[in-house]
Amino acid sequence: MTTMTPEMSPLRLVLRDLVALTRKRATGVFCIVTEDSRFASIKLREGQVLEVMYRSQFNERAIEQLAQVRAARATFQVGAVGTLRHGVPGEAAVRWLLGGFENQVNVALSPPSPAAINGSIDSVQKRVIEEIATSFLGPIANVVCDEVFEGRHDLDGIIREIGSNIGDAEETARFAAQVRAALNTR
Repeated sequence: MTTMTPEMSPLRLVLRDLVALTRKRATGVFCIVTEDSRFASIKLREGQVLEVMYRSQFNERAIEQLAQVRAARATFQVGAVGTLRHGVPGEAAVRWLLGGFENQVNVALSPPSPAAINGSIDSVQKRVIEEIATSFLGPIANVVCDEVFEGRHDLDGIIREIGSNIGDAEETARFAAQVRAALNTR
């Protein structure tokens, strides 16, 4: 067993390890443990995704559920993949696993929702902001975001308050720009 991402990390970093394994044409089982201690497995044969399982779901349905995970860690078990019970996932699902997750934020929020236009934000936008904040603040981002979301409902104020926790002016500006781009606002 090879430890890929030993610490809890944003899901996109964990999936980058999966992408690297497919490029190396690896054979084995990529195992993911989520922040809420749920298990996912992705079977690979010579770099090809054969089957995905998560939360008692398989392939597309499993990937839809996995897309909601914020943080996880991973290991890779080299060797035989065992029996395939549910067939190969569809092309779109595999594309998401092998790089589409990098653009998930932008895809999910185009065009902007009415909530973004009138100044308040919805739960999907909060999740996007928290995911971006995690890349700047690490695992403490969910605590910071929860506190900010509780007290503020306007996007400018939320960006400003979360940004004040980053500490570096350049990084704070990058955070604000990434949030605005992801939410398709100015």
